[in-house]
Amino acid sequence: MNQPALYRNTPRLPDPEFVSVGFGGQVAMNRVLALLTPDTAPVRRLLHDARDKGLLIDATYGRKTRAVLVLDTGHVLAAALTPDTITGRYQQKQSR
Repeated sequence: MNQPALYRNTPRLPDPEFVSVGFGGQVAMNRVLALLTPDTAPVRRLLHDARDKGLLIDATYGRKTRAVLVLDTGHVLAAALTPDTITGRYQQKQSR
């Protein structure tokens, strides 16, 4: 079966590996550019700017933000788990 010309030379993204960011939320780790703590002013500014632009994904479910994930789409995800916990879950999934 022939692909349409539009898709012939389009690079294919790897299959997403979803990791839990807590309370039922999942993130595709192959789309994450940075995993940050919200303790510094520049990261808080990043969250504020993303909220203003409509690019903030709030996955805290009302809890305190402990990790900020910057995605390759420009979206910013706020999570209630710490960056160490998210990284540990990803590494655990990789070792399987």
